[in-house]
Amino acid sequence: FKKINDKYGHDVGDEALKKVAFLFRKYTEDKIVVGRWGGEEFLFISDSDMTYKEFLDVLDKIRSSFDVEKFDLLGNKVKFTISIGASKYKKNMKVETFVKQADNNLYEAKETGRNKVIG
Repeated sequence: FKKINDKYGHDVGDEALKKVAFLFRKYTEDKIVVGRWGGEEFLFISDSDMTYKEFLDVLDKIRSSFDVEKFDLLGNKVKFTISIGASKYKKNMKVETFVKQADNNLYEAKETGRNKVIG
């Protein structure tokens, strides 16, 4: 979003956030909660009834949906990709460890070519 803000302005960046949120809602179901974690980071948490494989599959559907989507942001046609780092919670795992694992996987996705899910 920083590149969008820098190139097109914050109004377009805000519109991009709205479009991304709409697309996320389209692919998440009752078993997944999504929220904004930071400036350009989002957190997806799945229901315990969903297997980790099913969760990763949903995340990859979300990621791949950006490949075909060209966003109309206040008259600007913008295309972008997303990188996703996932983590599986294990019994008695500290929340900090769980989030750090997802964050490490996100950095791996970015450092190894972007536009992928690492979990």
